[in-house]
Amino acid sequence: MKDIRKLCYEAITAVDNVQNIEYSKVTDETEIYGSDFGLDSLALTELISILEQKFNIEIDDDELMDMDAFENFGSLCRYISKKTQEDAR
Repeated sequence: MKDIRKLCYEAITAVDNVQNIEYSKVTDETEIYGSDFGLDSLALTELISILEQKFNIEIDDDELMDMDAFENFGSLCRYISKKTQEDAR
């Protein structure tokens, strides 16, 4: 199975109108929402839907209030890793 970082990258790049960044150039500090990938609030909604399908998880509305998970690529990968472990229990 592919690692979570690669799967998160694939999810982000599946969003319409996302800025295309080569996977090899993506770091933990690469911004998802804003300047790097360029996601706006509508695109973020699409990303959440893609993540839920790709990882077979559910992201609750109250979790969305904690936008730290979407601050940058590293925080998203950590959030998804934790979320998939929790949902596997």
